[in-house]
Amino acid sequence: MRLRLPFLLAVALLAACGVKRPPIPPSALLSPPPGSLDASVREGCLRLSWKAPSTEPAGYRVLRRRADEPEFKPLADLPLAERSFTDCEVPAGQSAAYQVQSLNAQGKAGPASPAVPVVFLPPPPAPASLTAEPGDGFVQLCWLSPPSVESPAGFRVYRALLGEPYPRRSADPQPAPGPCWVDGNLTNGKTYRYVVRTVLSAEGGIEEEGPASSEVEVVPEDKIPPLPPAELVAAPSAQGVVLHWKRNPEPDLKGYYVYRRLAGSAGWERITPEPLFEAEYLDTDRALVPGREYDYAVTALDHAPTLNESPKSEPARALTLPRLK
Repeated sequence: MRLRLPFLLAVALLAACGVKRPPIPPSALLSPPPGSLDASVREGCLRLSWKAPSTEPAGYRVLRRRADEPEFKPLADLPLAERSFTDCEVPAGQSAAYQVQSLNAQGKAGPASPAVPVVFLPPPPAPASLTAEPGDGFVQLCWLSPPSVESPAGFRVYRALLGEPYPRRSADPQPAPGPCWVDGNLTNGKTYRYVVRTVLSAEGGIEEEGPASSEVEVVPEDKIPPLPPAELVAAPSAQGVVLHWKRNPEPDLKGYYVYRRLAGSAGWERITPEPLFEAEYLDTDRALVPGREYDYAVTALDHAPTLNESPKSEPARALTLPRLK
């Protein structure tokens, strides 16, 4: 009996150590909080956005605590696909703090993200007199800062194609200092729409944007003509007058126009109805009078819709010869 009791106790202890409990299902685990909360205020409305945590949750819960409230309160439960929230319920001049929690499949909330404090400033007035000047693949915008705002943090420029809505984010990640800003890498011939908003900076670096300025529409276009052709030579021949010149280096070159005038006269006449692609031309016009001198000049054109034309080349003179019959 003395030998059997210790044996039974040992077996019982071993059995107790080996007891297994049901595993916790993955869906019951709490998700970590979202990261990189970003907050901005536009016309009194806060927009809060965040990045998904490393472990994908089933959704999110947004919390808010006003300055006069003792604790955070749930504002909204959002599905997984939504990672932003807009709050327009805090009056100007007050402050609030926001947090976001991840929700598991049972709707249980995990730990909250760090709080983001927001001060709701009165929205600044919109910029005035917005203008747009098109260029070759770019647009220059200029505006007037609101006189009632002494030191704005800058201005947000928003761009949209004609017929499309404005995006949430501005065309430049950094506020433009103003009063002018250049938007590049645009497509010539497309219609772009722009508005500008004044930006104030509150505590914690939170931006407050005011209402949009009046809208402008603009179409970037190439207004820069090619260089005038160089090294024009005119030589008489039995067929007429032969012209040669150095080909232009511009990549958007469309062709050339040829002009002629009687030597000593003032007016030039264009004698090529369509642009020439080659850097040469034979003038066989039967109106040329043998033994008379004629001046020639050449211009270059690009592929812009308005066919930007260069200034005329240096003229070249030729004495016409009698024609072969």
